[in-house]
Amino acid sequence: MFARNRGLEAQISFLQPQQVRKKSVSEQQRWWDDTKRLQEGSLLAFSPSKVVLTTDPRERYGLASGGHLATISANLASGRGQRQLDSLIELSLHQNAQIVLVEFPGVLPATFVPILESLQQMQKASRLPFGNWILPDSAAGPNANARAPAPLYARRTGFKFDLKPILRSSIDTLRLDPRLENHDMPGKLEQLTPLDRGQCEALVAALSREFVLIQGPPGTGKSYLGIQIMRVLIASKGLALSGPILVVCYTNHALDQFLEHLIAVGIEKIIPIGSNSSSRILEGKNLRLVSETEDKTRSERYILGSSYGELEQQEYAVNTKLRVLRGLQKKHWSSFNAHLRHMYPDIHSQFSTIDSDGFALAGDFKLFELWVAGKGENLLRLDKPSGRISNILSTAKTNIYRLAITGRTARRALATADVIGVTTSGLAKRMSVLRHINAQVVVCEEAGEVLKAHVLSALIPSVQHLIQIGDHQQLRPQINNYELSLESHQGRQYQLDRSQFERLSVREPGKHPFPVTQLDVQRRMRPQISNLIRGTLYRRLIDHDNVKNLPDVVGMRKNVFWYDHSNLEDSSPPEVRHIVRQGVYDSKDIAVLTPYAGQLQKLRHAMRNDFEIVLSERDEEKLAKDGFIDDNQLPTDPDQTAGPCVEKKPMSELLRIATVDNFQGEEAKIVVISLVRSNKEKKAGFLKTTNRINVLLSRAQHGMYLIGNAGTYSSIPMWSKVLGMLRVDDAVGETFDVCCPRHPETEILVAMPEHFSLLSPEGGCREPCDR
Repeated sequence: MFARNRGLEAQISFLQPQQVRKKSVSEQQRWWDDTKRLQEGSLLAFSPSKVVLTTDPRERYGLASGGHLATISANLASGRGQRQLDSLIELSLHQNAQIVLVEFPGVLPATFVPILESLQQMQKASRLPFGNWILPDSAAGPNANARAPAPLYARRTGFKFDLKPILRSSIDTLRLDPRLENHDMPGKLEQLTPLDRGQCEALVAALSREFVLIQGPPGTGKSYLGIQIMRVLIASKGLALSGPILVVCYTNHALDQFLEHLIAVGIEKIIPIGSNSSSRILEGKNLRLVSETEDKTRSERYILGSSYGELEQQEYAVNTKLRVLRGLQKKHWSSFNAHLRHMYPDIHSQFSTIDSDGFALAGDFKLFELWVAGKGENLLRLDKPSGRISNILSTAKTNIYRLAITGRTARRALATADVIGVTTSGLAKRMSVLRHINAQVVVCEEAGEVLKAHVLSALIPSVQHLIQIGDHQQLRPQINNYELSLESHQGRQYQLDRSQFERLSVREPGKHPFPVTQLDVQRRMRPQISNLIRGTLYRRLIDHDNVKNLPDVVGMRKNVFWYDHSNLEDSSPPEVRHIVRQGVYDSKDIAVLTPYAGQLQKLRHAMRNDFEIVLSERDEEKLAKDGFIDDNQLPTDPDQTAGPCVEKKPMSELLRIATVDNFQGEEAKIVVISLVRSNKEKKAGFLKTTNRINVLLSRAQHGMYLIGNAGTYSSIPMWSKVLGMLRVDDAVGETFDVCCPRHPETEILVAMPEHFSLLSPEGGCREPCDR
């Protein structure tokens, strides 16, 4: 069918999976939601016809019917090419054909096709902004002391950045000339702002260089610095800088957080692009909503009205043709009569029951049925009826482009914003709009997690200033094919998961790395925790005074400890219950981390009887993608529709559990880490890479407890160093030393999970207590 606002669609019905055919509508819906199968934008194909499609949003069809059939709606993935259109229509006409519907899980063309198309356009135009820094002509790369010049817009005579928005006192003034070296500026900023020395140096570099990399180790305030940079840039709008500032992040979660921080400091003229934001603070600021309220000119209103009318006509014409084709397939004379008379008049005349002399033919001659039996099957191939449909679709597509008048109102709305927020894939999809808004500054947050191709596609034609903030020593970009990653022996020649940030920061042997400004003061971890990453990765990392006297973890003798056990890869951390029962920590203070989705599922089941388990959206998707769905979790009550990730318990017992990869950028007062791996072969799995180990060890503020076989990890160089530092502090052992807050002198050593309930019931001890 054809819909004026969506184009040509195929409605596809198929048998429900065997395990849900007899379930209710709500149970079927729950199953489909849990599996995350056939999500919007998923890539599908019919075999053997080779028709390729992408799924529409679920709300437009019925995966859950309460019966044996499920129905989805899909569009042609490769546009409206004649061959694909012919094949799709032929499929729709042959109802009894044996075909297979194939889904490619995790393959969403919308997430990579726009990126590829953007790169192709850049190649055709031979355009690469900052090419001398990204791809220097010299084989050795830029000189180690090379300094990028000031942004083009900032080279205007007499222009200086006004730093007043970030100064402590409203009576102070300070300006920065981006064309100068500004050696004394970091010192002045340190005195007049809340920024530390490293942040001051990074801010000066960000404002005075057209291309800059800022590395922020864990807890050093990367996002806070990014907000201060944004405040200065926005204050310069109208002086030399024009157009909105484009903020680009890899994930919607990171984008929401950054934009919320901007609103918190009074920057309100923000427009996020895309529909996947989960932020309540950003509600009402989305581009679609803002552009709908934008006034249209009289000519724009006229064009919109006439285009909608023409689209209605085209919609009727296409659907009429499709109905005719379905009628032809039934091989009834009433369906073929008009078609043959119009397209094949010579053949049509042969079916007449009146001869040339006007006499009626005698006998029971079923000419049409005989003809169909011999030639009717080839009629559609002779006529190529989809060709006429293709012409109508082409006209309809033209009218849809005329409806892009709404793009003008979107551009007007964007042009008046101070900040436009967008994910990397969202930016590529909307390049046709963004290339017209004259954004001169692009700020890329968490740049160490962004694929190089995504960063390049963000370089719109008007860009003059690129600020990348991230840390290449934390998580790398995520890719679907392990064999193309640096962790794979085969993938080292491709390095697809190596970000542009890392490629420039750590050049290949014989090449100079690009100058990187590094933040060096951390405000998150107590020194005993930060020592673990300082002694292995960040030699220059300094502890801020505010983390040197953090409170001890209530109920535990040690703030950092590795519980060494040899249980084979299955553990539920009972010390979490013990810490929660102290009554000191709320729901956001404790997090349980694990490297694997499989272990995450086990932890969820093991702990859901005691806590309300909360998973991030990304971890839910990861579990579903890896197939960790338990049909027994389906509700027996038809009205029960809550997801499996939440079990109702008192809110004081809410608990976050997460995979390491989906907890970067997050923190908690107390972090419990289930290391899972315990084997005689000393195979550490995912946790053999320094990037993941770094993230794992840098999430906790007050206390961190690792549970795993120390022997399994001792063969990994970074883990070996970490274990060595912990042993020096007597923080590795086979028993937890817990304490009762009312009887701190009582020694309680816990060697097995079941000992917690015996030796420390309700988080205390077995001593009589009237306190």
